[in-house]
Amino acid sequence: MKKFVTSVFVSVLAISTLQGTSWAASVAEGTKCSKMTTTTKVGTNTFTCSMSPQGLVWHLTSGSPFNSPTPKTSKASAPSTSPGKSATLTYAVGPNNHFIYKYINGVLNRELTNGTYAATDPRPASSFDPIRVAAFNAIHALPVATGHADVQINYVIESSYPAGLASALKSEVESTLSSYDSLFKNPIKLNVIMMTEQDIPTAQTILENYMSPSDAKFEADTFLSRYTKMDYNSGGGTGGGNVWYYQKPDGTTEYYAFFHNWSKAPITSLWPEIASHELTHAVQATYFKSIMYQQGDVQADYLPRNFLEGSANTIGMAQSVTKVGWFSDEANLGIRICKAGTCASVPMKTAANVVTALKGTEDSTSNSYSQDMQYPLGELLYEWIIGTYGMDGYHKILVNLQTMKADQNYQASIGLSKDQLYAAAAPWILKMWNNA
Repeated sequence: MKKFVTSVFVSVLAISTLQGTSWAASVAEGTKCSKMTTTTKVGTNTFTCSMSPQGLVWHLTSGSPFNSPTPKTSKASAPSTSPGKSATLTYAVGPNNHFIYKYINGVLNRELTNGTYAATDPRPASSFDPIRVAAFNAIHALPVATGHADVQINYVIESSYPAGLASALKSEVESTLSSYDSLFKNPIKLNVIMMTEQDIPTAQTILENYMSPSDAKFEADTFLSRYTKMDYNSGGGTGGGNVWYYQKPDGTTEYYAFFHNWSKAPITSLWPEIASHELTHAVQATYFKSIMYQQGDVQADYLPRNFLEGSANTIGMAQSVTKVGWFSDEANLGIRICKAGTCASVPMKTAANVVTALKGTEDSTSNSYSQDMQYPLGELLYEWIIGTYGMDGYHKILVNLQTMKADQNYQASIGLSKDQLYAAAAPWILKMWNNA
Protein backbone atom coordinates (compact mmCIF):
# COMPACT_ATOMS: atom_id res chain seq x y z
CA MET A 1 0.00 0.00 0.00
CA LYS A 2 1.41 3.36 -0.98
CA LYS A 3 -1.43 5.81 -0.57
CA PHE A 4 -4.77 6.17 1.16
CA VAL A 5 -7.45 6.81 -1.45
CA THR A 6 -11.18 7.12 -0.91
CA SER A 7 -12.34 4.08 -2.83
CA VAL A 8 -15.74 5.25 -3.93
CA PHE A 9 -14.17 8.01 -5.99
CA VAL A 10 -11.59 5.82 -7.66
CA SER A 11 -13.87 2.88 -8.31
CA VAL A 12 -16.59 5.07 -9.78
CA LEU A 13 -14.14 6.97 -11.93
CA ALA A 14 -12.57 3.79 -13.26
CA ILE A 15 -15.80 2.14 -14.41
CA SER A 16 -16.05 1.67 -18.14
CA THR A 17 -19.31 2.33 -19.94
CA LEU A 18 -21.13 -0.53 -21.63
CA GLN A 19 -23.62 -0.05 -24.43
CA GLY A 20 -27.01 -1.55 -23.68
CA THR A 21 -29.75 -2.66 -26.09
CA SER A 22 -33.48 -3.41 -26.07
CA TRP A 23 -34.17 -1.34 -22.93
CA ALA A 24 -36.07 1.52 -24.54
CA ALA A 25 -39.59 0.37 -23.73
CA SER A 26 -39.04 0.60 -19.96
CA VAL A 27 -36.33 3.24 -19.66
CA ALA A 28 -37.16 6.51 -17.91
CA GLU A 29 -35.55 8.64 -15.22
CA GLY A 30 -35.60 6.73 -11.92
CA THR A 31 -36.99 3.45 -13.29
CA LYS A 32 -35.35 0.14 -12.46
CA CYS A 33 -32.41 -1.29 -14.43
CA SER A 34 -30.36 -4.43 -13.94
CA LYS A 35 -26.65 -3.83 -14.68
CA MET A 36 -24.65 -0.92 -13.31
CA THR A 37 -22.90 1.35 -15.90
CA THR A 38 -24.97 -0.01 -18.80
CA THR A 39 -26.11 2.78 -21.13
CA THR A 40 -28.95 3.01 -23.60
CA LYS A 41 -30.50 5.64 -25.86
CA VAL A 42 -34.14 6.69 -25.99
CA GLY A 43 -34.53 9.11 -28.87
CA THR A 44 -31.80 11.70 -28.39
CA ASN A 45 -31.45 10.98 -24.67
CA THR A 46 -28.84 8.71 -23.13
CA PHE A 47 -29.52 6.90 -19.85
CA THR A 48 -26.98 5.19 -17.58
CA CYS A 49 -27.79 2.47 -15.06
CA SER A 50 -26.57 3.75 -11.69
CA MET A 51 -26.89 2.81 -8.03
CA SER A 52 -29.29 4.78 -5.83
CA PRO A 53 -30.67 4.15 -2.33
CA GLN A 54 -33.58 2.27 -3.92
CA GLY A 55 -31.29 0.06 -6.02
CA LEU A 56 -30.19 0.24 -9.64
CA VAL A 57 -32.10 2.89 -11.60
CA TRP A 58 -31.77 4.76 -14.89
CA HIS A 59 -30.32 8.29 -14.79
CA LEU A 60 -30.52 10.72 -17.70
CA THR A 61 -26.97 11.50 -18.84
CA SER A 62 -27.50 12.88 -22.35
CA GLY A 63 -26.17 16.21 -23.63
CA SER A 64 -22.81 17.78 -22.98
CA PRO A 65 -22.01 17.74 -19.26
CA PHE A 66 -19.33 20.36 -19.82
CA ASN A 67 -21.96 22.77 -21.13
CA SER A 68 -24.61 21.72 -18.59
CA PRO A 69 -22.84 20.89 -15.34
CA THR A 70 -25.96 20.83 -13.16
CA PRO A 71 -27.24 17.24 -13.07
CA LYS A 72 -30.78 16.00 -13.04
CA THR A 73 -31.71 14.08 -9.93
CA SER A 74 -33.76 11.00 -9.31
CA LYS A 75 -36.34 10.22 -6.67
CA ALA A 76 -34.69 7.81 -4.31
CA SER A 77 -36.18 6.47 -1.14
CA ALA A 78 -34.18 6.49 2.07
CA PRO A 79 -36.39 4.21 4.16
CA SER A 80 -36.39 3.76 7.89
CA THR A 81 -34.52 0.65 8.99
CA SER A 82 -37.62 -0.26 11.00
CA PRO A 83 -40.57 0.16 8.61
CA GLY A 84 -43.69 1.53 10.24
CA LYS A 85 -41.89 3.21 13.13
CA SER A 86 -41.19 6.46 11.31
CA ALA A 87 -42.04 8.29 8.14
CA THR A 88 -40.31 7.41 4.89
CA LEU A 89 -38.25 10.21 3.39
CA THR A 90 -37.34 10.66 -0.25
CA TYR A 91 -34.02 12.32 -1.01
CA ALA A 92 -32.64 13.52 -4.31
CA VAL A 93 -29.72 11.54 -5.70
CA GLY A 94 -27.44 12.80 -8.45
CA PRO A 95 -25.98 10.76 -11.31
CA ASN A 96 -22.82 10.21 -9.25
CA ASN A 97 -24.98 7.96 -7.02
CA HIS A 98 -24.70 10.10 -3.91
CA PHE A 99 -27.14 12.10 -1.84
CA ILE A 100 -27.06 15.83 -2.54
CA TYR A 101 -25.87 18.10 0.25
CA LYS A 102 -25.55 21.85 0.68
CA TYR A 103 -24.55 24.17 3.50
CA ILE A 104 -27.23 26.76 4.28
CA ASN A 105 -26.16 29.39 6.81
CA GLY A 106 -23.35 27.08 7.85
CA VAL A 107 -25.65 24.10 8.49
CA LEU A 108 -25.47 20.91 6.42
CA ASN A 109 -28.71 20.19 4.54
CA ARG A 110 -29.87 17.37 2.27
CA GLU A 111 -31.93 17.86 -0.86
CA LEU A 112 -35.38 16.31 -1.02
CA THR A 113 -36.99 15.13 -4.22
CA ASN A 114 -39.20 18.23 -4.32
CA GLY A 115 -36.08 20.38 -4.74
CA THR A 116 -36.09 21.81 -1.21
CA TYR A 117 -33.43 21.18 1.43
CA ALA A 118 -33.80 19.90 4.98
CA ALA A 119 -31.37 20.03 7.89
CA THR A 120 -33.49 17.70 10.02
CA ASP A 121 -34.44 14.03 9.85
CA PRO A 122 -37.70 13.04 11.56
CA ARG A 123 -36.65 9.41 11.93
CA PRO A 124 -35.88 8.72 15.60
CA ALA A 125 -32.76 6.88 16.73
CA SER A 126 -34.99 3.97 17.71
CA SER A 127 -35.60 3.40 13.98
CA PHE A 128 -32.03 2.20 13.55
CA ASP A 129 -29.92 -0.67 14.80
CA PRO A 130 -28.72 0.01 18.36
CA ILE A 131 -25.08 -0.87 17.61
CA ARG A 132 -25.09 1.56 14.68
CA VAL A 133 -26.60 4.24 16.90
CA ALA A 134 -24.06 3.53 19.66
CA ALA A 135 -21.16 3.85 17.19
CA PHE A 136 -22.53 7.11 15.80
CA ASN A 137 -23.04 8.56 19.28
CA ALA A 138 -19.56 7.48 20.44
CA ILE A 139 -17.93 9.23 17.49
CA HIS A 140 -19.96 12.39 18.05
CA ALA A 141 -19.04 12.31 21.75
CA LEU A 142 -15.39 13.07 20.93
CA PRO A 143 -14.41 16.33 22.68
CA VAL A 144 -14.51 19.24 20.24
CA ALA A 145 -11.50 21.50 20.63
CA THR A 146 -11.50 25.23 20.05
CA GLY A 147 -9.50 25.21 16.87
CA HIS A 148 -7.04 22.33 16.46
CA ALA A 149 -3.97 22.91 18.58
CA ASP A 150 -2.26 19.71 17.44
CA VAL A 151 -2.58 20.44 13.73
CA GLN A 152 -0.95 23.38 11.99
CA ILE A 153 -2.64 23.83 8.60
CA ASN A 154 -1.24 25.34 5.42
CA TYR A 155 -3.84 25.69 2.64
CA VAL A 156 -2.82 25.51 -1.00
CA ILE A 157 -6.03 26.05 -3.01
CA GLU A 158 -5.62 26.50 -6.75
CA SER A 159 -8.02 28.94 -8.42
CA SER A 160 -9.35 26.21 -10.73
CA TYR A 161 -10.93 24.34 -7.80
CA PRO A 162 -14.68 25.22 -7.76
CA ALA A 163 -15.05 28.03 -5.22
CA GLY A 164 -18.19 26.74 -3.51
CA LEU A 165 -16.74 23.25 -3.08
CA ALA A 166 -13.41 24.67 -1.87
CA SER A 167 -15.19 26.75 0.77
CA ALA A 168 -17.24 23.78 1.97
CA LEU A 169 -14.22 21.48 1.99
CA LYS A 170 -12.16 23.97 3.97
CA SER A 171 -14.95 24.30 6.53
CA GLU A 172 -15.16 20.50 6.80
CA VAL A 173 -11.40 20.22 7.30
CA GLU A 174 -11.55 22.74 10.14
CA SER A 175 -14.52 21.15 11.91
CA THR A 176 -13.17 17.62 11.49
CA LEU A 177 -9.77 18.49 12.93
CA SER A 178 -11.43 20.20 15.90
CA SER A 179 -13.22 16.92 16.62
CA TYR A 180 -10.13 14.77 15.99
CA ASP A 181 -7.69 16.94 17.97
CA SER A 182 -7.61 14.57 20.94
CA LEU A 183 -6.91 11.54 18.73
CA PHE A 184 -3.61 12.63 17.21
CA LYS A 185 -0.55 10.96 18.71
CA ASN A 186 1.54 14.09 18.29
CA PRO A 187 1.25 17.57 16.79
CA ILE A 188 1.61 17.70 13.00
CA LYS A 189 1.86 20.18 10.17
CA LEU A 190 -0.73 19.42 7.47
CA ASN A 191 -0.61 20.86 3.95
CA VAL A 192 -4.14 20.84 2.51
CA ILE A 193 -3.95 21.00 -1.28
CA MET A 194 -6.87 21.39 -3.73
CA MET A 195 -6.34 21.00 -7.50
CA THR A 196 -8.20 20.10 -10.69
CA GLU A 197 -7.28 18.85 -14.15
CA GLN A 198 -6.63 22.45 -15.21
CA ASP A 199 -3.57 22.46 -12.94
CA ILE A 200 -1.85 19.51 -14.64
CA PRO A 201 0.82 21.65 -16.40
CA THR A 202 2.16 23.02 -13.08
CA ALA A 203 0.88 20.44 -10.59
CA GLN A 204 4.02 18.37 -10.19
CA THR A 205 6.21 21.42 -9.63
CA ILE A 206 3.82 22.81 -6.99
CA LEU A 207 3.32 19.46 -5.28
CA GLU A 208 7.06 18.89 -4.93
CA ASN A 209 7.01 21.62 -2.28
CA TYR A 210 4.92 19.33 -0.07
CA MET A 211 5.93 15.78 -1.01
CA SER A 212 8.66 13.78 -2.69
CA PRO A 213 9.09 14.15 -6.48
CA SER A 214 7.89 10.60 -7.05
CA ASP A 215 4.76 11.19 -4.98
CA ALA A 216 4.13 14.49 -6.75
CA LYS A 217 4.27 12.73 -10.10
CA PHE A 218 1.98 9.98 -8.81
CA GLU A 219 -0.64 12.47 -7.62
CA ALA A 220 -0.66 14.44 -10.86
CA ASP A 221 -0.56 11.47 -13.21
CA THR A 222 -2.93 9.19 -11.32
CA PHE A 223 -5.62 11.55 -10.09
CA LEU A 224 -5.72 14.85 -11.93
CA SER A 225 -5.50 13.15 -15.33
CA ARG A 226 -8.73 11.28 -14.61
CA TYR A 227 -10.75 14.46 -14.90
CA THR A 228 -9.60 15.04 -18.47
CA LYS A 229 -11.49 11.89 -19.42
CA MET A 230 -14.46 11.91 -17.06
CA ASP A 231 -17.32 14.29 -16.35
CA TYR A 232 -19.85 14.84 -13.64
CA ASN A 233 -22.59 12.73 -15.21
CA SER A 234 -20.31 9.70 -15.52
CA GLY A 235 -19.58 9.80 -11.82
CA GLY A 236 -16.51 12.01 -11.64
CA GLY A 237 -18.10 15.01 -10.01
CA THR A 238 -17.68 14.01 -6.39
CA GLY A 239 -13.93 14.41 -6.49
CA GLY A 240 -11.68 12.60 -4.06
CA GLY A 241 -8.65 12.80 -1.85
CA ASN A 242 -5.78 11.03 -0.17
CA VAL A 243 -3.43 11.56 2.74
CA TRP A 244 0.22 10.75 3.23
CA TYR A 245 3.27 12.06 5.01
CA TYR A 246 6.55 13.46 3.73
CA GLN A 247 9.92 12.97 5.37
CA LYS A 248 11.74 16.14 4.33
CA PRO A 249 15.46 16.26 3.54
CA ASP A 250 16.07 18.03 6.86
CA GLY A 251 14.59 15.05 8.73
CA THR A 252 11.33 16.72 9.75
CA THR A 253 7.97 15.23 8.82
CA GLU A 254 4.96 16.97 7.29
CA TYR A 255 1.64 15.54 6.19
CA TYR A 256 -0.46 16.40 3.19
CA ALA A 257 -4.11 16.01 2.28
CA PHE A 258 -4.45 16.19 -1.48
CA PHE A 259 -8.01 16.86 -2.68
CA HIS A 260 -8.69 16.60 -6.40
CA ASN A 261 -11.80 17.37 -8.42
CA TRP A 262 -13.20 18.24 -11.82
CA SER A 263 -12.93 21.99 -12.49
CA LYS A 264 -16.59 22.21 -13.55
CA ALA A 265 -18.02 20.15 -10.69
CA PRO A 266 -21.25 21.76 -9.44
CA ILE A 267 -21.99 22.46 -5.81
CA THR A 268 -24.51 19.60 -5.89
CA SER A 269 -21.55 17.21 -6.09
CA LEU A 270 -20.53 18.03 -2.50
CA TRP A 271 -19.87 14.87 -0.49
CA PRO A 272 -19.14 15.74 3.16
CA GLU A 273 -17.22 12.53 3.88
CA ILE A 274 -14.24 13.44 1.67
CA ALA A 275 -12.48 15.50 4.34
CA SER A 276 -13.34 13.43 7.39
CA HIS A 277 -12.46 10.09 5.77
CA GLU A 278 -9.06 11.31 4.63
CA LEU A 279 -8.29 13.10 7.90
CA THR A 280 -9.02 9.86 9.78
CA HIS A 281 -6.07 8.49 7.81
CA ALA A 282 -3.97 11.40 9.06
CA VAL A 283 -4.81 10.37 12.62
CA GLN A 284 -3.94 6.75 11.87
CA ALA A 285 -0.65 7.70 10.23
CA THR A 286 0.65 9.47 13.35
CA TYR A 287 0.65 6.05 15.03
CA PHE A 288 2.06 3.79 12.31
CA LYS A 289 4.49 5.72 10.10
CA SER A 290 7.39 3.32 10.66
CA ILE A 291 5.32 0.31 9.66
CA MET A 292 4.69 1.79 6.23
CA TYR A 293 8.37 1.23 5.37
CA GLN A 294 7.62 -2.49 5.59
CA GLN A 295 6.26 -4.36 2.61
CA GLY A 296 3.70 -7.01 1.75
CA ASP A 297 2.59 -9.42 4.45
CA VAL A 298 4.50 -7.64 7.21
CA GLN A 299 2.50 -4.49 6.59
CA ALA A 300 -0.82 -6.36 6.35
CA ASP A 301 -0.09 -8.20 9.61
CA TYR A 302 0.00 -4.88 11.45
CA LEU A 303 -2.37 -2.82 9.31
CA PRO A 304 -5.17 -4.87 7.74
CA ARG A 305 -6.93 -2.88 5.04
CA ASN A 306 -10.32 -3.48 6.61
CA PHE A 307 -8.93 -1.50 9.57
CA LEU A 308 -7.34 1.29 7.53
CA GLU A 309 -10.23 1.96 5.17
CA GLY A 310 -13.01 0.42 7.23
CA SER A 311 -12.47 2.55 10.32
CA ALA A 312 -11.87 5.64 8.15
CA ASN A 313 -15.26 4.97 6.58
CA THR A 314 -17.00 4.47 9.92
CA ILE A 315 -15.50 7.45 11.72
CA GLY A 316 -15.33 9.71 8.68
CA MET A 317 -18.90 8.98 7.63
CA ALA A 318 -20.29 9.54 11.13
CA GLN A 319 -18.24 12.69 11.64
CA SER A 320 -19.37 14.18 8.32
CA VAL A 321 -23.11 14.21 9.04
CA THR A 322 -25.15 15.30 12.03
CA LYS A 323 -28.02 12.79 11.85
CA VAL A 324 -27.79 9.08 12.60
CA GLY A 325 -30.32 8.45 9.81
CA TRP A 326 -28.04 10.11 7.27
CA PHE A 327 -25.11 8.06 8.59
CA SER A 328 -27.19 4.91 8.17
CA ASP A 329 -28.30 5.90 4.67
CA GLU A 330 -24.71 6.52 3.58
CA ALA A 331 -23.50 3.23 5.05
CA ASN A 332 -26.29 1.29 3.34
CA LEU A 333 -25.69 3.04 0.02
CA GLY A 334 -22.00 2.11 0.12
CA ILE A 335 -22.94 -1.53 0.65
CA ARG A 336 -25.42 -1.45 -2.22
CA ILE A 337 -22.89 0.04 -4.61
CA CYS A 338 -20.40 -2.67 -3.69
CA LYS A 339 -23.01 -5.42 -4.00
CA ALA A 340 -23.85 -4.21 -7.49
CA GLY A 341 -20.17 -4.29 -8.48
CA THR A 342 -17.20 -6.44 -7.51
CA CYS A 343 -18.82 -7.65 -4.27
CA ALA A 344 -21.62 -9.35 -6.21
CA SER A 345 -19.54 -12.52 -6.57
CA VAL A 346 -18.74 -12.76 -2.84
CA PRO A 347 -20.99 -15.17 -0.91
CA MET A 348 -22.59 -13.40 2.06
CA LYS A 349 -25.25 -15.86 3.21
CA THR A 350 -23.76 -17.09 6.48
CA ALA A 351 -21.63 -15.80 9.33
CA ALA A 352 -18.86 -18.08 8.06
CA ASN A 353 -19.05 -16.28 4.69
CA VAL A 354 -18.57 -12.97 6.50
CA VAL A 355 -15.48 -14.26 8.33
CA THR A 356 -14.00 -15.43 5.02
CA ALA A 357 -14.72 -12.04 3.43
CA LEU A 358 -13.16 -10.18 6.37
CA LYS A 359 -9.99 -12.24 6.01
CA GLY A 360 -10.07 -11.55 2.28
CA THR A 361 -10.12 -7.78 2.89
CA GLU A 362 -7.03 -7.68 5.07
CA ASP A 363 -4.96 -6.74 2.02
CA SER A 364 -5.75 -5.34 -1.42
CA THR A 365 -4.18 -7.95 -3.68
CA SER A 366 -5.22 -11.42 -2.56
CA ASN A 367 -8.47 -11.54 -4.55
CA SER A 368 -10.63 -9.64 -7.04
CA TYR A 369 -12.97 -8.05 -4.51
CA SER A 370 -10.75 -6.89 -1.64
CA GLN A 371 -9.93 -3.44 -3.07
CA ASP A 372 -13.59 -2.39 -3.10
CA MET A 373 -15.03 -4.53 -0.30
CA GLN A 374 -12.55 -3.43 2.37
CA TYR A 375 -14.46 -0.14 2.63
CA PRO A 376 -18.10 -1.16 3.31
CA LEU A 377 -17.24 -4.45 5.03
CA GLY A 378 -14.54 -2.85 7.14
CA GLU A 379 -16.95 -0.02 7.89
CA LEU A 380 -19.40 -2.52 9.39
CA LEU A 381 -16.62 -4.23 11.37
CA TYR A 382 -15.65 -0.92 12.96
CA GLU A 383 -19.24 0.09 13.53
CA TRP A 384 -19.49 -3.08 15.60
CA ILE A 385 -16.19 -2.43 17.42
CA ILE A 386 -16.95 1.21 18.21
CA GLY A 387 -20.61 0.48 18.95
CA THR A 388 -19.52 -2.24 21.40
CA TYR A 389 -16.29 -0.86 22.90
CA GLY A 390 -16.64 2.85 22.22
CA MET A 391 -13.98 5.19 20.86
CA ASP A 392 -11.81 4.18 23.82
CA GLY A 393 -11.52 0.72 22.26
CA TYR A 394 -10.58 2.24 18.91
CA HIS A 395 -8.01 4.52 20.53
CA LYS A 396 -6.37 1.53 22.20
CA ILE A 397 -6.06 -0.14 18.78
CA LEU A 398 -4.36 3.00 17.46
CA VAL A 399 -1.92 3.15 20.39
CA ASN A 400 -0.91 -0.50 19.94
CA LEU A 401 -0.37 -0.27 16.16
CA GLN A 402 3.40 0.14 16.09
CA THR A 403 4.25 -2.59 18.56
CA MET A 404 1.65 -5.31 17.93
CA LYS A 405 0.41 -7.26 14.97
CA ALA A 406 -3.36 -7.08 14.44
CA ASP A 407 -4.10 -10.34 16.27
CA GLN A 408 -2.15 -9.25 19.37
CA ASN A 409 -3.49 -5.71 19.06
CA TYR A 410 -7.14 -6.75 19.15
CA GLN A 411 -6.47 -9.06 22.10
CA ALA A 412 -4.77 -6.30 24.08
CA SER A 413 -7.21 -3.56 23.07
CA ILE A 414 -10.63 -5.20 23.27
CA GLY A 415 -9.92 -8.62 24.76
CA LEU A 416 -10.55 -10.66 21.58
CA SER A 417 -8.16 -12.28 19.16
CA LYS A 418 -8.66 -11.43 15.51
CA ASP A 419 -10.48 -14.72 14.88
CA GLN A 420 -12.66 -14.19 17.95
CA LEU A 421 -13.42 -10.63 16.82
CA TYR A 422 -14.45 -11.74 13.35
CA ALA A 423 -16.62 -14.52 14.74
CA ALA A 424 -18.30 -12.22 17.28
CA ALA A 425 -19.02 -9.44 14.78
CA ALA A 426 -20.00 -11.68 11.85
CA PRO A 427 -23.70 -12.26 12.69
CA TRP A 428 -24.33 -8.52 13.07
CA ILE A 429 -22.36 -7.69 9.93
CA LEU A 430 -24.33 -10.33 8.00
CA LYS A 431 -27.62 -8.80 9.12
CA MET A 432 -26.60 -5.28 8.22
CA TRP A 433 -25.09 -6.31 4.87
CA ASN A 434 -28.21 -8.16 3.78
CA ASN A 435 -30.61 -5.48 5.07
CA ALA A 436 -28.85 -2.60 3.31
